[in-house]
Amino acid sequence: MVPFLILWSEGQEYYVMAEQVIAIALLSWPVVAFGMTAVYPYFTLEKKHSPFQYHFYKHLLVSLSLILIVYLLSIHVFNLGIKVNTAILLVLLMVFSYFFSITYKCRNDVKISSFFDALPYVFIFLFIVVGSQSLFYAELFSIFIIIFLIYVVFKELQTQNKEGLQNTKKRSLGVYYKKSFYSFLVSWIAIVVVMFPRAYIPEILSNDESQTLYLSLRVAAVLVLGYQFLQISFYSELYKISNIAFFKLWWVFWVGGLIFFLVIMFFMKSQLSVWSVFYTFLWISVSFLELQVVRKSAQKKVLYRGIFLLPLILIFLFIDNFSGFALISAALLLMYIFIQLTSVFDVRITSRLIQLPVLIFVLFGVAYV
Repeated sequence: MVPFLILWSEGQEYYVMAEQVIAIALLSWPVVAFGMTAVYPYFTLEKKHSPFQYHFYKHLLVSLSLILIVYLLSIHVFNLGIKVNTAILLVLLMVFSYFFSITYKCRNDVKISSFFDALPYVFIFLFIVVGSQSLFYAELFSIFIIIFLIYVVFKELQTQNKEGLQNTKKRSLGVYYKKSFYSFLVSWIAIVVVMFPRAYIPEILSNDESQTLYLSLRVAAVLVLGYQFLQISFYSELYKISNIAFFKLWWVFWVGGLIFFLVIMFFMKSQLSVWSVFYTFLWISVSFLELQVVRKSAQKKVLYRGIFLLPLILIFLFIDNFSGFALISAALLLMYIFIQLTSVFDVRITSRLIQLPVLIFVLFGVAYV
């Protein structure tokens, strides 16, 4: 709801900026997190390795402190402007919130996990609203928030320290960061493939068209909310899901997706809306598969195969119309899903699971391009 509130209270210019900043922040925060949130369920649910939590919060404390320094330099030394300042602040908020959110996801706690997931957007809304009136007070507000968050993490780290977990940190550090390094690269490639097209929308479309497309994605995000509710409610079960149960869930999800896609295509007849729905279904699939990639230690396979997709992102630099943008962005996501599937399952199973997403892609291409 926050982007809608920004549109309502501050107008189109701030809304498009906020959507672009959100996409940029989602591209950037995994670099700072370095895969620690991705491997948290692996070491706590799969391996039940409690000393990991000490490093988890220590990494968070160091990360927040470094981002604070970058933020202060951006404001007082380089004067990079409100868009850059907002993006840096949002990265910090996301790092803090998503580190705490994953701990509650592993406890199947929907309410508190969702609270932390929503926190960055609430703070960024307040920052933009205050900043539109007084940039000085917005910066003062943000610095106060950052210092408070760092204090919260510091207290949590002290709690872990008192439990005696620091005694094993040197012996375990290499194991943790080796796993997190590959998880970071895999997660980051997934986010680049998903989020780079969203960040590039204002460079291709006009402000009015960008607003319409971003609003379509926001409406389609209701599907993401439903998925997140179910994912958090059954997180520990989904993480350890059997192959047979996974196949059933996958087919139910994509059969429902095909029906929903056809209904939207028939009644809405809007290229922007139909693409938004299809893209959202692909996005959810990437997120769902990422759990299995980490659990089955298939990060290296995904990394070595997925890294070849990154140069293809440069294709967007040569696109100047929405039809090309829609097809290329969906095709990249489909290729990444195929890479995830082949890294977790064999080619025979993958060829079956990918059929419905490819069918919808073909229908979209034939109907609109």
